[in-house]
Amino acid sequence: EMFKLTKVMSFMPILLASERMEKGIAQPNHTAAEVYQTARELVAEAGQHGIPVNHCIIDPAISPIGADSEGRLHCLMGAINLIHADPALKGVHMSVGLSNFSVMLPPKRADGSPTKGPLESAFLTLAGPLGMDHVIGSVKRKYEVLPVDHPAMLCLTDCLKLEGFDVIMRVQEYYSS
Repeated sequence: EMFKLTKVMSFMPILLASERMEKGIAQPNHTAAEVYQTARELVAEAGQHGIPVNHCIIDPAISPIGADSEGRLHCLMGAINLIHADPALKGVHMSVGLSNFSVMLPPKRADGSPTKGPLESAFLTLAGPLGMDHVIGSVKRKYEVLPVDHPAMLCLTDCLKLEGFDVIMRVQEYYSS
């Protein structure tokens, strides 16, 4: 339905790849492959309405890292990698609502330093080179590319090696130290 807007005006759609339609019913995507396939289908549909790939913005959905017992970060990073590697999606943009990543976390770590901004920056440091070139972010955050040995980078790279509640425990360790 959204693409009917092209008859009235040109626009750059933000394509939500977090769910797909199956037999007319919205179903959540649980794997990187499902998010990727949905992104491909949405971009193809946009193309059928005259919207070129480089005018499409895919939102692969970001979830709170502090409650990630279901592997949502793994899913997100996997989907970003698949989208980035697909020649048919060359030039596509990606975006997330970045503050969703750190929602439910305390504002300060035990040492008084910020919790949320560095974790969001760590995500951007990992995802930026893979095509994450748009964010809905906070003007109050100091986003930056972090060195690999930054505590927030270490936390996220550890989380990508962990599963289940171990991810939550690693995030708690990050803000408690």
